[in-house]
Amino acid sequence: MSTSHEHLLALAAEAGKELPVLTRTGTVPDPTLVLHSLVNAWRSYKDVCAVQETRREEIRAHAQVAIRRIEAEAQVLREYLVQAFAERRPNFDQAFALLHAGLEKGEDKAIDAGLTVILTLIKESPIKAAAEAMQQIRERRDSQEAGRIIDL
Repeated sequence: MSTSHEHLLALAAEAGKELPVLTRTGTVPDPTLVLHSLVNAWRSYKDVCAVQETRREEIRAHAQVAIRRIEAEAQVLREYLVQAFAERRPNFDQAFALLHAGLEKGEDKAIDAGLTVILTLIKESPIKAAAEAMQQIRERRDSQEAGRIIDL
């Protein structure tokens, strides 16, 4: 059961306790007391509804902020990776060209240089660098939200 539903049931139980009880002798309770109890129960119900609607609006607002943040971070990451791989491609092309030229000519130094560059490029991970950059962005955002950094 949801918390809101449980709260409404508790209010209904409380409202029932406030209602005057008919005695066995057949006396009728004061109708104004009954009406007053019903009105109070209705007001309590409406208050709970208003609070719950406000909470739902806050949740929707926080969700929209989180979605926009994720979309912005995804766009930054996408642009970074496109740029990083675009920059790496010519380096790989040149390294493989050097390797192939060395293989064709039988030049050990060219082969060694080509393989060294290729291995160096492989060790450099644009994914790892992107993860580090995104972490720095998150840390900066968190610091700004905590009031530790003020942009001028």
